[in-house]
Amino acid sequence: VQGKYDNGSDLWMGMSGKAGEWAVAYHGTGFGTVPKILSNGFKVGKGQGAIHSFDTRTGKNVGSGVFVTPNLAVGECYANGNEDGASE
Repeated sequence: VQGKYDNGSDLWMGMSGKAGEWAVAYHGTGFGTVPKILSNGFKVGKGQGAIHSFDTRTGKNVGSGVFVTPNLAVGECYANGNEDGASE
């Protein structure tokens, strides 16, 4: 995709927080689930990997949903195993 957007400047691909950069969100999931997401989109599934996790800012339970992170390492944690139970 280099050179396709921003009149070829590739500023949008930056990750330093400058104006013009696109937001990045990673969703860690098992490799076998990727075709389902591509075909059907994100869906709240029965195997919520983070359903019992707590928001570090508020201390409240995050509940169910489709979770993403700007941190690649966090997304990778959920992609390496079967934390999501192969849900979509």
